[in-house]
Amino acid sequence: MQKSRNIDSPGLFIIVFLIVFLLAAGCIASHNADNSSFATTGTHSVSNLCMNANSTWFERIDQDSMVLPDRSIVIIGGGEESNGFLKGVWRSTDDGATWMLMSACPAWAGDSVDTSVVLPDGKIIVFGYNINNLSEPDYFFEVWGSVDEGATWTLDTAQAGQSSRSLGQSVVALPDGSIVSMGSYNINFAAGRLGIANIYYNDIWRSTDQGATWTEMNASAGWTPRTGASSVALPDGSIVVMGGNRQDNGYSNDIWRSTDQGATWTEINASAGWTPRTGASSVALLDGSIVVMGGIDGYGHGLNDVWRSTDNGVTWMEQTSHAGWSARYSATSVALTDGSIVLIGGTGDHDVWRSTDEGATWTEMNASA
Repeated sequence: MQKSRNIDSPGLFIIVFLIVFLLAAGCIASHNADNSSFATTGTHSVSNLCMNANSTWFERIDQDSMVLPDRSIVIIGGGEESNGFLKGVWRSTDDGATWMLMSACPAWAGDSVDTSVVLPDGKIIVFGYNINNLSEPDYFFEVWGSVDEGATWTLDTAQAGQSSRSLGQSVVALPDGSIVSMGSYNINFAAGRLGIANIYYNDIWRSTDQGATWTEMNASAGWTPRTGASSVALPDGSIVVMGGNRQDNGYSNDIWRSTDQGATWTEINASAGWTPRTGASSVALLDGSIVVMGGIDGYGHGLNDVWRSTDNGVTWMEQTSHAGWSARYSATSVALTDGSIVLIGGTGDHDVWRSTDEGATWTEMNASA
């Protein structure tokens, strides 16, 4: 379920640059689902990347995905490297082979979707941010919910408790229905130009009411502030955070675990064995094992290796050095109830792949979803 985000990766840097440039120039047109213009209100401006009902979900990066209780897969948001943020919500009931558009222009379409989770009762929670002022930006973390598989959305809170920040938080839903948000990255747009502030976070926040209110569990988790980390919630309720891009711009392959909803953290492996990376995708399987896939290394090389741990991240075994899908970062993945893994999209791709052997081998489900 959990993918990671990294604003320092080339694709997302291009996306953010284009969005900011067009916003500053007043050039982004607003459209609705049938591509007719409509007026914007407040700071929300919906781009023409709202989905047409007859279109596919396009090549995209940084999208999010989840498995609902009925085993269907939902994909949300993301970005097209050449144009900007995408808005549609899509659903598949056949393990990613075919897709149905659930919402062409959801209510949160004025935001960038940062991440999303599904709760045990099937409710989908989306976290987005909205830029209030380009010269002195204030990022409003909004939380939206859907109880009908992404078709309609309700604003749960207009301002989550976390301090002003932009991209890169990692969020998991725990078995008890609570949500834990970890770390982030702040990008600064100064006087209409793009300036990266290099402010990273390692604070931990938790919500027990589906994202409406938040409590800070830890102001500094112990692991280095970072973005682009990958995280999973295990069946026993513990949380594991892996890799990412640190505040010193180095890439990581350390493993950290919390058994108390993010209040305290223990480093269980300082170097997992796989290449330090950001933008990887990871899932927790029903047997409690963790699978990490792809990403990008410190030299800018995309990766398509797959690694698995059966002891909460203490030790790792390489499942394959080169999976059937092309090297990529900012893909998303889900673990299905039959133990299979579905990998979706990523840099320059909108294909869907499935593995039934913990990531060792892969079958292409759809070459152009």
